[in-house]
Amino acid sequence: HQAELERLKADLLAMIFHELRAPLSNLNASVEMLLHSTLDEKVHREILEIIGSQSARLTRFVQEVLEVARLESHEIKLNLQPLTLGPLVREVVKLFHYPVATHRFEVHVPEDLPFVQGDKDKVETILCNLIGNAMNYSPEGTVITISAEEQTRGVVVTVSDEGVGIPPEGLDRIFDRFYRVEDPSLPKVQGTGLGLYIAKLLVEAHGGDIWVKSKVGVGSR
Repeated sequence: HQAELERLKADLLAMIFHELRAPLSNLNASVEMLLHSTLDEKVHREILEIIGSQSARLTRFVQEVLEVARLESHEIKLNLQPLTLGPLVREVVKLFHYPVATHRFEVHVPEDLPFVQGDKDKVETILCNLIGNAMNYSPEGTVITISAEEQTRGVVVTVSDEGVGIPPEGLDRIFDRFYRVEDPSLPKVQGTGLGLYIAKLLVEAHGGDIWVKSKVGVGSR
């Protein structure tokens, strides 16, 4: 058991160093260019945009690692309240229209859907992570559908994409820490592989379940 913990710790540190190396290198190179080069305004702005995007990437990574640490140590306290899922889903979808909508979104949430008990901020995080993952693994212009329905055991929310799908060997690992599906048909996906893991921890903290159905070349739900 101790050996397994040490291996997991080593894997975690290796992943952190790997994720930090690229954005830090890009930031250093960009700053060097700004300090030691005579640049026209257009190139100057492009370099500043690189610095901004890489800084945001580092911030997201640190936030995700901290979130995982809090969740795994059971330090997260839920502020449970009755939630109306329709307006909440539509509010989250709006976030993905800025600065530009790369995908089309369809929302199918019945008006008479019952209230659910949840922490609004945490449910938003779950939805953002699921939608963001769907966008990463589906071509631009395709449809991402968010739906909800009442079933015997509660309300089931589904995020569906028209993307590359998940190979059978990846279905059991998709919610693991740092796991990412690699597909040569898509541009290199930015991210840490923590989004779905965080979504799983938050869903389970609410007493819920999360699962996936997928077909390669068709999409995932």
